[in-house]
Amino acid sequence: MKKKIKIMVADPAGNITIFVKDSFSREKYPAVAGQLLADKELKGEQVAFILDTPAGGGADGKMEMCGLEFCGNGSRSFGLITAKKMGIKGKGSVNVDVSGCDEILTVEVDTEKNYTKIKMPNPLSVSKIDLSQLPIGDTDSAIRQQLKRAAVLDFGGILHVVLKGVTADRKNFDIIKDYMMEKYNPPALGVMFCGKDAGEKELCPLVPVVYVKDVDTTYFEGSCGSGTTACAAAFGLEKGEGTYRFVFPQPAGTIESTVVIAGGKVDMVFIEGLVGISPEMEKEIEEKFTEAEKKQQEKMNEKIKEQNEIIQKVNNSRYQLDLVKIKFEETNIQCEKLSKVNDKLKIDLDTVKSDNENLQKKQSEELKNEIKNLESLMDSFVSWLRDASYGKDMKDIYVIG
Repeated sequence: MKKKIKIMVADPAGNITIFVKDSFSREKYPAVAGQLLADKELKGEQVAFILDTPAGGGADGKMEMCGLEFCGNGSRSFGLITAKKMGIKGKGSVNVDVSGCDEILTVEVDTEKNYTKIKMPNPLSVSKIDLSQLPIGDTDSAIRQQLKRAAVLDFGGILHVVLKGVTADRKNFDIIKDYMMEKYNPPALGVMFCGKDAGEKELCPLVPVVYVKDVDTTYFEGSCGSGTTACAAAFGLEKGEGTYRFVFPQPAGTIESTVVIAGGKVDMVFIEGLVGISPEMEKEIEEKFTEAEKKQQEKMNEKIKEQNEIIQKVNNSRYQLDLVKIKFEETNIQCEKLSKVNDKLKIDLDTVKSDNENLQKKQSEELKNEIKNLESLMDSFVSWLRDASYGKDMKDIYVIG
């Protein structure tokens, strides 16, 4: 059964992305994408699906890549599509919710010049890996040396390996892909084949090659946004603290990137460049899926199940964290109350101590006065005795004191 669907084609520096405007369940993504990528007229490298935007989520638009991976070029292209849909004229900005990224991304746009700039998510981790044991590269000692500490950057939805001076061919890519998929098994893997001196100068030639596991496809891409981000981050970290700008000429276009390094970490990364957007068009696809497409659907269902389980675990963890936060806040409140009680007790104790000192002082004064009175009385008594004994012999008078 044939079905007509509405699509738009974006050209972000040659990384041709087909955007599907009709709604499809995730399990049908691979089958729909496979037919669109097979259409030579479209020259597509990847497929994205535009979704309904949930109200109150803070995003102006939502989209998912076919393999649920993150894609920088796809994200900034979607930003421009969303801006045009919202009627933004000239410069502006939109917020987009995209697959493979757990934060809303802001895309700066110029709808008149078709120019976009996006603040990319920072890598979740940056590490080094020894690839020198793999049969890739050549006998150049400098290249072999840098393979011992190849940069690996994890963006959650995609894992990127950044290499310098290694020939960008299918053989080298497959060797690296097999090794990295066995070791890390990410949803998508990118190998960024950079020039030998990349990072030392502003101009950094780049050939991006990306493998997406769920649709089992490898593309020598015209350009790659997340791969550009990975390279800029890796080169910036090599240079140390500061802000650096790199220009990445790629097979089908150029992407510029700015990276800020602070505290020994990637603080911010931006990519920017022109994006071509086609008018909306219709394409006919076959809804009766082949056995191969059904297998892809089954793989996608497994992937969705895994992601739902992960989401559930994350939600449970967040719930437990919220409980801990509530307990912590309650404990803080109790501590504040105890502190106030302690302060009051301290004040009361100081008051009692002061009262006690005053009482002791008062009693001491009273005792002194009593002693003085007794002494005065004694003096009076002695004087009386003397008067009473007048004319008598004093030896006959005894005073007992």
